[in-house]
Amino acid sequence: QDFNFSFTEPWFLNQDLSAGIDLFNREVSYQDESSYDLAKTGGGLRFGFPVGEFTDNSMRIGYQETKIENVSTSASQFVTADTGKKSSLTIGNTYSVDTRDSYIDPTKGYRGSVSLDYSGLGSDIQYFRSVVSGAWHHPLADGVTLSIGARAGAIIDLNDDLPTYEHFQGGGDDLRGFDRSGIGPRDATNEDALGGKYMVGNNVEVTFPLAGLTELGVKGILFTDGGIITEFREDNANVTDSKTYRLSAGAGVHWKSPMGPLRLEFGVPIVKASEDQTQVFSFSFGARF
Repeated sequence: QDFNFSFTEPWFLNQDLSAGIDLFNREVSYQDESSYDLAKTGGGLRFGFPVGEFTDNSMRIGYQETKIENVSTSASQFVTADTGKKSSLTIGNTYSVDTRDSYIDPTKGYRGSVSLDYSGLGSDIQYFRSVVSGAWHHPLADGVTLSIGARAGAIIDLNDDLPTYEHFQGGGDDLRGFDRSGIGPRDATNEDALGGKYMVGNNVEVTFPLAGLTELGVKGILFTDGGIITEFREDNANVTDSKTYRLSAGAGVHWKSPMGPLRLEFGVPIVKASEDQTQVFSFSFGARF
C-alpha cells in the first residue's frame, strides 16, 4: 500500500525557484526477503533552482517514522533488533545535469546526479549517504538506441546501529535476472536479506523497433546488467557476503501504455553467488534510465 500527496509550485514567489511538499504513508511486506513488514509515514519540503541551461540544484528536508512489525520468529537477529518504531530527520541536496531529449523514452543526451543526505539532528537514525548516478543515450540507427547507465553509493553509519532497511538493496529492476533484494549480504543462518553499506551497478540496453508494433508504442529490448551490494557488518561470522560482482543478460519489450511506460523482461544470471535469489521474469512500470 502506497499513499502519496505531492504539490510543486514551479515559480515560487515569482522567482525561478521551485518549491514543493510531499506527504506519504507506505506499507510494504518484506516477509519473503527479510521476514518482516515495514510501514513508513512522513513528509518533507523541497526547493530547487537552475544553475545553468541543463543543470539544477535541489534541497530537501524531511521527517519520517519507520515501523518494523510482524517479524517472523525465525527472522535474522539483526532484523529482530530493528523491531519497533524509529524516527529519521533528513536534510539533503542533489546536483543534476540533464540533456536528454525525453524523460520517458530518451534517444540521445545524458544525465547525471550527485546526492548527499544526512539523517540525525536528534532522531533515532543517524547516517551520511551519498549516491552518484548517470546515463548516456545514443542513436545507433533509425529507431535503435543504445543506453548506458551506472551508479554508486555509500553510507556512513554514525551510531553503528543502522537499521537493515536503511542499507542499500540489490536486485529486481536494477539487476534483472535477480529477485528483489536478491543479492548482497544475508544472515548466515536463515538467509534473510540484510543489505549493504556500499553499492555499485551498471546497465547496458539496446532498444529497437518491432515490426508491426511500433505505431502501438512497443519496442524490443536487449540488455545486460551488473551490480554488487556489500558490507553489512564488518567481519561478522553471522553474515554471508560473497563480495561478487553479479552479471545478467536478457531481453524484453517496452510499451508506452496509456498508464505510463510498462516493461516485460526476461533475465538470466551469468555471474552469481551461491546465496543469491534469482527471478527470470520481471514486470515493472516507469523509465529505467
